[in-house]
Amino acid sequence: MVAFVLSSGVGLGKGGSVSRCGLDRTSLWFGASVVGRRARADECRGASNGKRQVSMNAKTALVAIGNGSEEIEATTIADTLVRAGVEVTIASVEDELVCTMSRGVKIMADEMIGNCKDIDYDLIALPGGMPGAERLRDSETLKNMLIKQEAGNKMIGAICAAPAVVLAHHGLLDERNATCYPSPAFMEKLPKNIDDDEVPVVYDGNVMTSRYVLRDRDPRLEV
Repeated sequence: MVAFVLSSGVGLGKGGSVSRCGLDRTSLWFGASVVGRRARADECRGASNGKRQVSMNAKTALVAIGNGSEEIEATTIADTLVRAGVEVTIASVEDELVCTMSRGVKIMADEMIGNCKDIDYDLIALPGGMPGAERLRDSETLKNMLIKQEAGNKMIGAICAAPAVVLAHHGLLDERNATCYPSPAFMEKLPKNIDDDEVPVVYDGNVMTSRYVLRDRDPRLEV
């Protein structure tokens, strides 16, 4: 399990002080510029065959994106994970690798989501942004990967609109405390929402949710 601690939040089953709602105050968020990801890829390339060399012990993460995904959230998630030594794959749920993000920035994914469906990841992470979160929600392949991730008790992370639009829609937040972008339209989709500016990140079991990206910076890494 890999996570990047960035802010105080709510968690379950972790050590730390207890908040007023009786939950753990330790929060974890993970979170790569594409430049950082490419730089690490270059460092890992084998001199003889030009292929990327992946450590046998490296943690792995998939960051799913689609047209309309929030570019800062997507790249920050990927960059932070890469800097933590995680092998990150950015996967497009569209019909092509290049996705036009919520502010018009174009990002080229590493893989199509269909090429990732049979790979086991330590973490699947979902950025927010609209209509990007809806594009993630509507991907049948990603849905099946999330269900498999949950069944294996492996880490799932979502930020901004994604907890409400993707995870709640697929029933992955039933009986779980969670947060999301602080809009009533999103918050009301969460069965057990934590709507508190003092708690921007919520950790419940193997699922982490966050209101926004990098509200506070507290670069401690948990593996």
